[in-house]
Amino acid sequence: MTDNLKMIEEAVNDAVGREIEVSAESHLIDDEILDSLDSAVFLLNVEKATGMKLPETEIDTHDLFRVSNLLAYLDKG
Repeated sequence: MTDNLKMIEEAVNDAVGREIEVSAESHLIDDEILDSLDSAVFLLNVEKATGMKLPETEIDTHDLFRVSNLLAYLDKG
């Protein structure tokens, strides 16, 4: 597991309050891993862990709730 994938999994687990396995193929909304409140907490966790701001327009444009897209976005960051 890459460092960013591990960080994403930890951010998800913190947001939902339980252990969930996340893969690059996961879509955090479509797979019903995160609800709307969890997704806000998740994004704050990712921003805190990476030091990167994730603007709402970027989240929508790049579909950053698809883990593979978020990984690619973070790698470019």
